[in-house]
Amino acid sequence: MKRYEYIICGVAFAALLACLILWYSDGMRLGFWRTSSQLIVEVPVIVGMPELGTQQKVTWEKGFVSGIETPTIGLIFSTSLISYLLLRRRHSK
Repeated sequence: MKRYEYIICGVAFAALLACLILWYSDGMRLGFWRTSSQLIVEVPVIVGMPELGTQQKVTWEKGFVSGIETPTIGLIFSTSLISYLLLRRRHSK
């Protein structure tokens, strides 16, 4: 293998690994990407008296949460780089 072929294989592997790590760090969601996430906190109905009941307070936090598209894009990108490498190798022979 030539030097540029090693570089292309390394880039393909690094891209797939980076996408998988990002997806794993965001919780391996099978849903789509989100730009915000909700934070649910139980607060008492009357402050200082939780025995009278609690209610849920929902707060939305802005921030990117990756979904199943992230590893899919990484897989497509790395597969296309490897296919390019294999096609180029086949045509050079």
